[in-house]
Amino acid sequence: MEQVAYVGIMITGVMLLMAILMKQTNGLFWARFPHEFIRDLHDPRFKDERRIGKMYCHFTFTYISPFFLGFLVILIISFVMDHFL
Repeated sequence: MEQVAYVGIMITGVMLLMAILMKQTNGLFWARFPHEFIRDLHDPRFKDERRIGKMYCHFTFTYISPFFLGFLVILIISFVMDHFL
């Protein structure tokens, strides 16, 4: 049971970390060098990338974060059952 919780926390944690980074960058992905990122930050050609990044953030924070919390609860319950019961 603990292995499932660890894997779930790792996968959902990475997805949440990516969403946090994209939220900080206004939806732009980090698939470019820093000088290119600064140049592309307000470029209208990347409007679709920003829109998709914002949709990913919304999806992740709405639907993935409850799974992260669920896996965390599973890990805590399995820890309590193994060590205190």
